Amino acid sequence: MTAHTQTFKRADSQSADAPRDPLDLRRRAVGSSETPIITQGLYAQRVSTGLGHVIAMASLEDGSIHALSKDKGQLFHLIDRGLDGRIDTQRPMTSGFDNPTGLALKDGQAFISDRHAVWRVDLDTGIKTQFVSLRHLKAADERPLLIYENRLLMGVSKSETLSSVLSIDLSSGEATHLTDIAEAPIRALSYGGGQLWAAVGHSLRPVDARSNTEFAKHYPLEAGAAAIAIVLPSSETDWPADWPAAMKDYILAIQGPTLGRMGETNSGGNNVIALPTQFGAPLSNLSVLAGGFMSRDGQSAWAAPSALLIDKRGLFFAERLGGTLWRVSVDNRPPPKPRQRISEPLPDLPVQKPSLKHNETPAMVGSMIGESSLLGEASTLQVGSYLKKAHDEKEAAELAAKKAAEDAELKKKLGAQEARRLSRLGRANPVEND
Repeated sequence: MTAHTQTFKRADSQSADAPRDPLDLRRRAVGSSETPIITQGLYAQRVSTGLGHVIAMASLEDGSIHALSKDKGQLFHLIDRGLDGRIDTQRPMTSGFDNPTGLALKDGQAFISDRHAVWRVDLDTGIKTQFVSLRHLKAADERPLLIYENRLLMGVSKSETLSSVLSIDLSSGEATHLTDIAEAPIRALSYGGGQLWAAVGHSLRPVDARSNTEFAKHYPLEAGAAAIAIVLPSSETDWPADWPAAMKDYILAIQGPTLGRMGETNSGGNNVIALPTQFGAPLSNLSVLAGGFMSRDGQSAWAAPSALLIDKRGLFFAERLGGTLWRVSVDNRPPPKPRQRISEPLPDLPVQKPSLKHNETPAMVGSMIGESSLLGEASTLQVGSYLKKAHDEKEAAELAAKKAAEDAELKKKLGAQEARRLSRLGRANPVEND
């Protein structure tokens, strides 16, 4: 039996020799304000970041969530002290896993599958030990886990068209073959309503342990979409108190992107879907619960849902491109407050006809200018100004008077000097009398 090895064409490749991998998305740049498009009556809230590619999640009664990061090889412990769906603390509990793909919780222990083994982790100490060796298992890396009737179930993909479910005894670690599924790869297992289901290949289907033949009952997803995760409703599901009653019968799932199909009639995949059921059987009309992640050309996305979890706080889904955890809950937020006006609107201006007659126009309200104003009909100010001219003439007259005074003073001084000179000449040459 050989391992499941299928060659896919990358999203940015132009080659037509291989099928396109529905999980191979280019990440589109996006701002922190980007939010999913949620069905009416619900809303989505970002509650944790930096988790990487979360491939499986499980929660405990205390509200803590354990998230398995495939690319980081870590098990994260997310603590919600207020049980309000807001993550207060997140920390890596244990690490060192090689491409982990499966997570299940039981009696204070976490079971994690990776390429080499199924590991057992003590949730109090974080210490991990090998539970079952998988080094000789001839299968692909997808190995989802599920606790089912006191057994640990593990899905394995043996070839491109065949998957199997193994049952592992929780005491001895002994594995036995449970059933085969004529489709691959198998990515998730879920139990509800007395039935075991799998997200495998491009469909959601029940797993019938009584037969090894191909099942007639299955629900194919949109053309080209991959089955990523599945959550079945059951009487044991801890639903939120205000969760819509009709949706408690829905199968919740994640379908991978249908690359290049955004212009067709389907949703384009890469979303969280809700599948209504009747008497335990799915109906043909699925609806998109959370979407809006793909670009218009269907070649890139800002987010890609990868794991599901529902409990009394709402529906949690992780997305792998941004490493973000979202919570979907009933929209009980109070309506936004209307904007308060700073002041009342101004009254309309009075409408009046223009008039040139004296005192016909009414006085302005609030103005000190009334009908008895002393302002005349026309101004006495003439065109132009004589102020500068009068100033110049006065200044010229003052200069002329000053100059005349100076000239007179100079003439007086010169006359006195001349008189003194003549006096001296007379004394030097006295006139003789005849």
